[in-house]
Amino acid sequence: MKDYHAALINKWIFPYSIKLRKGDFNSKMDEAIQNQILSREEIRNLQFEKLGELIRHAYNFVPYYRNTFKQIGLSPQDIRTWEDFNKLPILTKAEVREYNQQFLSEKQRTPLRKFKTSGSTGKPLKVFTSEISIASEYAVRFRALNCYGVNIGDRFVQFLGADRYSHTPGWRGFIDKRLYQPFKNSIFNRSILPVNNISEDDLEHQW
Repeated sequence: MKDYHAALINKWIFPYSIKLRKGDFNSKMDEAIQNQILSREEIRNLQFEKLGELIRHAYNFVPYYRNTFKQIGLSPQDIRTWEDFNKLPILTKAEVREYNQQFLSEKQRTPLRKFKTSGSTGKPLKVFTSEISIASEYAVRFRALNCYGVNIGDRFVQFLGADRYSHTPGWRGFIDKRLYQPFKNSIFNRSILPVNNISEDDLEHQW
């Protein structure tokens, strides 16, 4: 049976919504598709190059990392091999909570969005992300789905753990759960099935 909703999403709704977000999804998608045919050595070199760019950006524009690097006497120029990454301190969730605002870059290319993790490991964590980061996430997600024959707009079911929208208090939580999330699901033509504390009755209902 032809899914006309899928064609509408693929040709009009999704491209227009991505254009509004200004995350440059198309270039990220092209890059993701090209990268999957690279050799192991080429992927390894690309990873090292991108990690190097990330570290230089963090050192120059992110207060937390700039201070941390100076405290341990390390600079981006000291990262010359894969082994040198072991010199970097491990980041903990406690530090993200304590120094939350210090993780914001002083050089933003797109507006930031704030959201909370689902809290599946305990307490939800508030983090910030950019439209560029979101576009990159969508690109690798749809590249993976494409391997299973699922294209943008195709109907699919997604199983998820804890519902992060349930942790948002007040009217904002109500809007997120009752309006924003259903609208987002409609844009992606998907149904989300929760798997936390699932019972036999839940399975029958979801089926």
